[in-house]
Amino acid sequence: MIGHVTDDAFDQVVGQSKGYVLVHFWAAWCVPCRELSEVLEKVDEKMAHRLQILKINMSTEMQMATKLGVRGMPTMVLFKDGQYVKMKPGVMDQKSVEEWLEESMGPEKSA
Repeated sequence: MIGHVTDDAFDQVVGQSKGYVLVHFWAAWCVPCRELSEVLEKVDEKMAHRLQILKINMSTEMQMATKLGVRGMPTMVLFKDGQYVKMKPGVMDQKSVEEWLEESMGPEKSA
């Protein structure tokens, strides 16, 4: 399930997380953002065991976007163990998002 995060909670939620967290910078009025939100719902269903997906609304929360250098919407930012890994601006289809994540996170390790 995709959660939401605010600027005030960002360091606690993302910065102290273990494992991968994908943060989707978006706004409700942004059509490409809504398209990416739908894609990320499907990605979450498939990859929830590997990463947590969070959304941050840039209409009301700008501090982290500015700090991370997010210039447009939608933008996805991947973190591992609270540390920045990679940023990807723009809307993508499900296959492209999954391929970008696989490339960014590396192969899944078997237990």
